[in-house]
Amino acid sequence: MRKQAEWFAKWDDRILEYLYENGAASPGKIADDKYIRVSSSYISRRLNILADHGLVDRAGNGVYKITRSGRFYLAGGYDPQTESYLHDSDPERGIRTYEHMGIYMKELADKLE
Repeated sequence: MRKQAEWFAKWDDRILEYLYENGAASPGKIADDKYIRVSSSYISRRLNILADHGLVDRAGNGVYKITRSGRFYLAGGYDPQTESYLHDSDPERGIRTYEHMGIYMKELADKLE
């Protein structure tokens, strides 16, 4: 289960999921997705907040990419309120081993691009 921060907004999870599944993107590209029903200006504001909290990085030219913390958040292994990783391999208290491996493999694939 994901631990949301007090500052989280309704669409933050969906924005992070988009970046995880599709790679780096601009607010406009994210807003064009059929599952996201908010404006690009709203997404831009939320991306700036997510970047301030380390869940996404500003990749330049208005493009954002998800960070390791953002990936771990999606898998239930990061608490954005305290900005701390949970127990990586304990399924009762945090991220499951197979999810951790999936994040690691995605990181390796991103480095090869």
